[in-house]
Amino acid sequence: MSLRKSGKAKMKRFEGENSRYSKKKGKGRGRGRGRGRGKGRGKGRGKRKIKTRESYKKRKFPIQLAMYYFNQCDTKRCTGCKLEKHGFVRALRLGERFNGILLSAWGTKTVTASDRELISKNGLAVVDCSWNKIDQIPKKSLHGQHRILPFLVAGNSTHYGQPAKLSCSEALSAALWIAGFPEEATEIMQIFIWGNGFITLNREVLDLYKECYTHEEVIQAQNLFLENARNEKRKNQSQENDSTSSDLQSISESDSFSSSSTSSGSESENNNNNSENNNEKEQDQEITKEKEKEKEN
Repeated sequence: MSLRKSGKAKMKRFEGENSRYSKKKGKGRGRGRGRGRGKGRGKGRGKRKIKTRESYKKRKFPIQLAMYYFNQCDTKRCTGCKLEKHGFVRALRLGERFNGILLSAWGTKTVTASDRELISKNGLAVVDCSWNKIDQIPKKSLHGQHRILPFLVAGNSTHYGQPAKLSCSEALSAALWIAGFPEEATEIMQIFIWGNGFITLNREVLDLYKECYTHEEVIQAQNLFLENARNEKRKNQSQENDSTSSDLQSISESDSFSSSSTSSGSESENNNNNSENNNEKEQDQEITKEKEKEKEN
């Protein structure tokens, strides 16, 4: 009997210590790894599971595209996630080595046509993060040959018309175009409604950058394009000012014409009134003469 009691006591003690066998829910907090029945939530923040999608393996895109994903933006609106979903882009783990061109804000040189061979061999990657949280990105964990993009205007619905506020898909497309892959640059933008709009919006300057093989040539082309854009804007403003001044002049001329016509009309009315008054006076004089003749007779 004592052995049975001692065995039951040990079992109760075991059930009390281990929440898995206990009827009551545990109160302790786990480390965030297990799927325990306890009420407490784990301290660790769950990370996005990085794995190569089957769509990426099936697509067989001629250029190896990749991205460092930091989960800082809305996944439903993230263009990088959409490219990954359609098999164009492969997600990289933080700290994973990448030997190709990496588009990031920490680059000192722009993408040029001379990067074509390196991109075709080792690929092109981008940093998928929010513009508002770019200071939180660990730069040392990003590997690759850093490059920046020259002046371009965003065509996405979030930052439309804003310079340098490109999405991940726009950055990849622009870099491919500059490096001499216009067909591939157009293909990855076909999955977006506004994709063709970005290319048409920047087509002129992209063709200029495509002919440049050094960083200095790209900067010269950029400055030339911006200067021409400023001159065209000034010209349009001067034409608008000339048109407004001519409109004002025509309005003033019409006002002066209407005033002169009204004055001439008033003068003619005065002349008519004077002639009518003279006729009335003559008639009165004739009537008085006739009355005087009758009195004499």
